[in-house]
Amino acid sequence: MSVPSGVLRYAGIWNASSTYTPGLFVQSSLVNNSYAVLQTVTGGSDPSVALAPNWVEFPLPPSGDITSVTAGTGLSGGGSAGNVTLANAGVIALTQGTGISISGTPANYTITKTPPFQATYYKTTDQNLNNPNTDITFDGLAGWSNGGGYITHTPGTTAFTVVTPGLYQLEWNASITANGATWNPATNKVISIDITRTPATEQIVLSQTAVCSTTTNYTQSLCTTFYLATGDVLNCRIQCNFASAIPYATALTSTFDLNTWFTWRYIN
Repeated sequence: MSVPSGVLRYAGIWNASSTYTPGLFVQSSLVNNSYAVLQTVTGGSDPSVALAPNWVEFPLPPSGDITSVTAGTGLSGGGSAGNVTLANAGVIALTQGTGISISGTPANYTITKTPPFQATYYKTTDQNLNNPNTDITFDGLAGWSNGGGYITHTPGTTAFTVVTPGLYQLEWNASITANGATWNPATNKVISIDITRTPATEQIVLSQTAVCSTTTNYTQSLCTTFYLATGDVLNCRIQCNFASAIPYATALTSTFDLNTWFTWRYIN
């Protein structure tokens, strides 16, 4: 019977004095029809000593090429023997961003995301238009708004003042009820977001134009992204030349149908 090299066997050995000693041996080859003992775990080695016939076979434990574990940047621990542990040494950190707050320790961070900074304003009462330009007042603030003080506004006024500079998304929607008024259908109706940036005076910076049949109710809107600086003052304007009667900017129909409204959203 052949025995593969490197098989760990539990047996006993017979020495020259015919004394039987149990032990662990590594069996490799056959010598003079006896199994040569190449190594004993419990003692020395003697090729002339044969294994007793009552061996029990066990597989040798596997071997690998990992000799040590070294802690890298931001880690502690490691070792070259036994069970080793790696841990965060506390130098790995997270940086807060816009709308994101971080608390706790590197081993137990808590990350909280703030809802986007944005606000929507609307009118609760109709506002008559002036001929030819009207700056619109807003007295309502939508319940989903989360302004955070980025842009401030006093209810019932026209001005929106920028506190936090950055890139903003701006939306302005005007719903006009003709109310019997007439106008030249070939003349553009204009809505605009005007900006006053010191030392410059108020400028029409963002606008949208359209023509409309006389005595017809109409809606105009614009949506854009624009970089606003601290101290900028915005107002929403309607330009309309009319006669015969006075048209008006229509107030909300419901909390869903706002009709005439202005929204800003901070992007970055």
